[in-house]
Amino acid sequence: MDDIHELDNRPAPDRLSKGPPIHEEPNRALTPIPPQNNAIEPQPASPQAWRFWAIITALAITGLMSAIEGTIITSALPSITNALGGGDAYIWIPNAYLLAQVAILPLAGQASNIFGRRHLLLCAVALFTLGGGLSGAASSMGMLITARTVQGLGGGGINLLMETIVTDIVPLRERGQYMAIVGIGAIVGATLGPFLGGLITDHASWRWCFYINVPIGVASFGILFIFLRVKYDRDLTWSARFRRIDISGNAIFVAAIVSALIALTWGGTIYSWSTYHIVVPLVLGIVGILLFAAFEWTPRICPEPSFPRQIVSNRTSAAALVLTFIHAIVAYWVYYFLPIYFQAVRGLSPLRSGIYTLPNVAGGLVFAVLGGVLLSKSGRYKPLHLAGFAITTVSFGLFSLLDARSSDAAWVCIQLLNALGSGMLSGVLLPAVQAPLDESYVATATGV
Repeated sequence: MDDIHELDNRPAPDRLSKGPPIHEEPNRALTPIPPQNNAIEPQPASPQAWRFWAIITALAITGLMSAIEGTIITSALPSITNALGGGDAYIWIPNAYLLAQVAILPLAGQASNIFGRRHLLLCAVALFTLGGGLSGAASSMGMLITARTVQGLGGGGINLLMETIVTDIVPLRERGQYMAIVGIGAIVGATLGPFLGGLITDHASWRWCFYINVPIGVASFGILFIFLRVKYDRDLTWSARFRRIDISGNAIFVAAIVSALIALTWGGTIYSWSTYHIVVPLVLGIVGILLFAAFEWTPRICPEPSFPRQIVSNRTSAAALVLTFIHAIVAYWVYYFLPIYFQAVRGLSPLRSGIYTLPNVAGGLVFAVLGGVLLSKSGRYKPLHLAGFAITTVSFGLFSLLDARSSDAAWVCIQLLNALGSGMLSGVLLPAVQAPLDESYVATATGV
């Protein structure tokens, strides 16, 4: 299956309502975005149009601040270490955030189906904002790592739910372009993070690397609280909802991820890869992931899994999930590689190196929207996947040729080429995961 023509008319799930979340109210869902062939431009004065775009804007803002925190500290780590000490523990400042983001995903996906998107997203934004404030106020390395973990839990929920909510309010064929619009915030945040970190470190305190997102988080929370109204079934009590959560499966998953990340963090830096300090946690992490899958896919012991087997039981969704994983790795590799190249190889300041990554940022924004529009127009995602990964592969080969004597035109053009391939993929991978699945698995598939 490489197209979505047969799913053109699949409507967006009925989850949003204009008023309070009362189950007995009639259907007041947002009008789905119509197909391109007979699209009707929403009237500016329409309450639904205003509400729809307010939600889209708030989701883009939350994605922006979550992505910024993933990369902003790369330029600030030396200043943070000098101020708080902590020795080798500094590596956990970024890793605690990323670990918490990954660990919360299966639980957040299942919880959003049980408790509703609105409650969970508001909690995620609140946790993220609280963690940012605590990180900025940290007086020790231990306090900072703990606060970053709290912030990462919120960031993981944000990353999952901003895409899930787009899925809820937009029909399948149109999702690519709207996910690309929402994803603009994440692209800008992840790429500009090192630049902002260098700017703040050079002209203010490193603490503002964390404080910067507090007012943004408050504003985002307010917009979502006002405009994001979700209808939910009130028949179940809160205690009944909590009993549906897959606590055992999520505990296995978190333990496995923590164990594997400890090995990957310490390997080659604190301990040799061949020592038991690395081999044991790495093996435990791999075994834990396999145990998690076995537990989740055994209905007798896990009747309501957070990672249902149906998500990977079809070839299209399974392949698209693997491609999404690969795309995330190579995209973040560029975010980390370019600042190091400009600072360590070309001897530029953190501020200037951030400016020099702007071709990747600007190009990524344009080509992400372009990929979503092409998907909406054609209804076919396989050609976009092939083209995107082919272009990205070529750009990585060209990146390897850069050195201290490379011309400005060389690194600008290579960045734009990478932005074309990687940016185009950012809005067209998730629809491929979702296309063969029942809508009840969308949130969980997004989390995976």
